[in-house]
Amino acid sequence: MNCASCHNPHGTASPKLVKAISTRELCFNCHAQYRGPFIFQHPPVLEDCFNCHQPHGSAYPALLKTPPIRLCRECHITFHNINFTTGGTAQTRINMMAGSACVNCHRLIHGSNNIQGNLFFR
Repeated sequence: MNCASCHNPHGTASPKLVKAISTRELCFNCHAQYRGPFIFQHPPVLEDCFNCHQPHGSAYPALLKTPPIRLCRECHITFHNINFTTGGTAQTRINMMAGSACVNCHRLIHGSNNIQGNLFFR
């Protein structure tokens, strides 16, 4: 992967010499598995991949803009109400305390075809 993977140095009709009209289409050239359609679609995926990802590099996994738990909480203000001293199962407490927290359980964050309502569980 290099600059020319996404940008055309000789010019394009789109801003910043990007090869595609939308960032979503550009990203889906290499990441088609996230295109969908999914029965349960995560709304930011429908808008712009750059809502969550930083295309020119990141210190976080998967080129995320911020650490996963902080990124999720930018939109999802509430999260599982677990009293770590008395409530929740031991596994739930471990999942919530680990570094990625939300994505420890909610792994299919781009979308899912799970018809049982567990929108993003694998």
